[in-house]
Amino acid sequence: MEANGPSVISPQAAAIGLLEGLWHMTAVNAPQGNLGRFTNDEIAEYVGWYASADLLVDILVSERWVDQCDIHRLVVHNWHKHCPQYIKGNLSKHNKKFAIYGPIEEAERVPRCHNYNDFRKRILERDQHECQYCGMKADQVDHIKEQRAGGDHSDDNVVACCRLCNINLIGESVDYKLLKQRAHKQRALSKVVPTNVPPNLTKPNLTQSEKKRVLRNTPKENDPGVGDPLCATVDWIMFRWNEIEGVKHINEDPPLETKKRIAARIREHPKKAWWDDKFFSRVGASNYLRGKSNVAFRATLDWACGPKSMTKILNDLYLTDLYPTTQRKVDGADALLGEGASE
Repeated sequence: MEANGPSVISPQAAAIGLLEGLWHMTAVNAPQGNLGRFTNDEIAEYVGWYASADLLVDILVSERWVDQCDIHRLVVHNWHKHCPQYIKGNLSKHNKKFAIYGPIEEAERVPRCHNYNDFRKRILERDQHECQYCGMKADQVDHIKEQRAGGDHSDDNVVACCRLCNINLIGESVDYKLLKQRAHKQRALSKVVPTNVPPNLTKPNLTQSEKKRVLRNTPKENDPGVGDPLCATVDWIMFRWNEIEGVKHINEDPPLETKKRIAARIREHPKKAWWDDKFFSRVGASNYLRGKSNVAFRATLDWACGPKSMTKILNDLYLTDLYPTTQRKVDGADALLGEGASE
């Protein structure tokens, strides 16, 4: 079948084809991104460029698709961020790193650490084998200020990290890494850590589940309300709830998620007076929540401390024998009947 006119390919389609060929060449033959291991003629031949090979490389460098580097000559721009995921996995499996672009002056080059295994082991033990960026188990170390930028092997510049963070943070700035460290430390400080372990926890006849239960019921220094007689505590909220007749009472050892939900509400409203005046008084006055209505429902403390449920309780939506949605429908029907009767 003969064409009606000459075959024309748009410049955009040709550029996309060249770039796809370049990335395919990198993925297959230079997975670390060090494209400079091949000559300009080899690169041009692979992607199907039949003009000047040096012109092709100059265009790629000027448009920032490829970066010049005095170590690898040519490096694919941000290859460590945009390469396929399987390449990251393969490099991590074989303990290889991506090629990093950027000029390095001879005076800024940092000599390699000769006893690297001992150095790495010491850093991991110092950070307790915990990644200083995400908190996961660490098996590698990372230079905050990278060696290519003049970073040294001092303890202040090296932290423990996991493989994933070590790969994803390649080429990131020092400020970004320090920000990630501060965020991790804030998350670690926000965790509930038992400070006063009861004596019976050391008994050898306790099972693991019994030890967890003892730790769960032990007051912590950073628990809401601890140390202030005017502030509510989780145990006080549970005690006051069990005094209400009709609701489902909570046992002495509730799930940890229930305690966390109660503690979250205490942080919003810490005073005991608020709980008595605003919350428990409304729950005690609601027949619906206490199971004394025609609807077979009895409120639980875990449900009542949910954000949506507590909002409805505080807005007096449960001071009725019906569910709020049903009550609104009944009120709407009564209003319509009243209008019809008036007409």
